[in-house]
Amino acid sequence: MKSLARRLAPLAIVAALALTACSSPAPEPTSTRAADEADPALEKLLPDSIRESGVMKIGSSLATAPVNYTDANDQPTGLYVDMLNIAAAKLGITIDWVRIPYAGLRAALESGRLDGAIPYSTTPINLEKLDVVPIAQQFQGLLIPAGNPKHIKKIDDLCGLTIAFTNGSLPAQEAAQKIAADCEKKGKPTTASGYPSAAEATTSIKSGRADALVNTNIQNLYDASQSDAFETALFDEMAEAFGSFPQGLGFLNTDHTLGTAVAAAMAASQKDGSYLKVLKKYKMADLELTDPIELATKDGK
Repeated sequence: MKSLARRLAPLAIVAALALTACSSPAPEPTSTRAADEADPALEKLLPDSIRESGVMKIGSSLATAPVNYTDANDQPTGLYVDMLNIAAAKLGITIDWVRIPYAGLRAALESGRLDGAIPYSTTPINLEKLDVVPIAQQFQGLLIPAGNPKHIKKIDDLCGLTIAFTNGSLPAQEAAQKIAADCEKKGKPTTASGYPSAAEATTSIKSGRADALVNTNIQNLYDASQSDAFETALFDEMAEAFGSFPQGLGFLNTDHTLGTAVAAAMAASQKDGSYLKVLKKYKMADLELTDPIELATKDGK
């Protein structure tokens, strides 16, 4: 894991410096379609309702560069957006991207407003209620103030501090709360504070309301590359403590049909090279999933 974290840092920063994020509110969904030709064999895998409508509604905050955000024309873009546009094209459907704060995605899925939502990782806690089509490898790390004023060099150094996370990001929340609970047992009260959005959680570090932010490796590297106020920490230690899990598109696990179809389209993009091409576009080839992509489910089927 050490070599992975060390390789990712310069590559992700290079990618981040080549991208700019814009996330002004948009009340209506935005439709996007890649240019690839539809594959009839893949189309047959879709649920009848999606195949007949030709539309899959995917929710996202569209505020998390470089994986899912909006460009200068307020159009969805980013690593995950590009990947899923290719998969949708292979399925012969259009994606309607619906901007919803991360903390509201699960409720929107459960209400039927969305067919899928990003990003969700394949952690056991997520797979209790969701199926996930993996897109890229991810793990948790820390974003801290530049200069490391609290001298955070190991996880135990977080004891007595305030740890931020984004509401709805269950892996980050689980990690932050476990750290706080472990510190409490050692007699060092520690606060784990949730924020409505990744942007607000990041601002809490700059403002001094929190001392460290638990978030994914890619998001932390990107934020650090965009501001001299931040640096990253403990990627190796956090990955070892909390694991490394692929992240991707989540679906309710009440019906595996749509997730299975999207996973098959993603696997086809691996086979034809378009998957790796997108990773290289964003300078993130180290996040490649080399095994054929399959739908991750609670029961492993």
